[in-house]
Parts: sequence; C-alpha cells; structure tokens
Amino acid sequence: MEILADWSLIGRCFLALLWGGLWALFLQYHRMGLFLVKERTWITVVVGVGVDLLIAFGGDWWTCAAVIVFSSIGIIARSLINEQRPRLPSGYKVLWGLEDAMACSLELVGILEGLVEGEQDGKRVVGMSQALRLAHRLNELARDARRGEYQRRK
Repeated sequence: MEILADWSLIGRCFLALLWGGLWALFLQYHRMGLFLVKERTWITVVVGVGVDLLIAFGGDWWTCAAVIVFSSIGIIARSLINEQRPRLPSGYKVLWGLEDAMACSLELVGILEGLVEGEQDGKRVVGMSQALRLAHRLNELARDARRGEYQRRK
C-alpha cells in the first residue's frame, strides 16, 4: 500500500495559513488595518474570503474548505488574544463623563480656593491647601485623558 501526498493541497493549505497569519497581523498592528477592523469590517471579510478563493481556485470543495479553515487560524487566534485583553472604554459617553469630571473638579477648586483665602487656622489651611492641590491634579488628569494624553504615573 502506497501513501500518496497531495502536494497541491498541502501547498495551498500552507499558503492559506501564511495568508491568514499575515492578514491577522496587518489587521492587528497596521493603522489602516485597525481602521478597517473598527469602521469597515465587511471589507476585511470580503478581502479575506476573496484571497482564500484565489488560493483554492481550481480545487474541489474539500480543497476550498481546507483553505478557508487554515486561513482562519490567524484571525481566530487574533480574536481570542484580543478577548483576553482588557478593553478601555471609549466613545461619547466617556468623553462626556470626562468633561463632567473636569467641570466638577473646577467647581471644587473654586470652593476650596474660597475656603483657603478665608481661613485663619494654620492646620486647616494646610489640609485645604493639600485638597486644593489634589483637585488641581484631578483636573489636569481629566483634561489630559480627554485629549488622549493621559500617562499612567507610578
């Protein structure tokens, strides 16, 4: 009994695996890929399946199915890895919340400045001065986060 290797099928599956991995890396790390994933998902699917069909062109149904399975490994791995990463909130609700926090902190700063100016007791002035410093810091953090310039401090 002789075992025959279908080198055409093996080559197509290897090419599909390579294609799927490169496509997943492009979508994960390239600026245009990130845009396509976020805003034009249908294009990523059409391109992915279109290249799969080009790789499987002229083959039977089993060849086409094998090419699609092998090319999907990279995208599936990318999706599973992304699911494990914590997602940062984004969107208008976050921006509105940050703007509200900035407005609230500015109001707090105004109140604390008024209390510090009118207070005579030294200990209360020191405590309120520290609170005022923290309120200013809160405002800076919220403003930087709103601009996308927030940097985590240790």
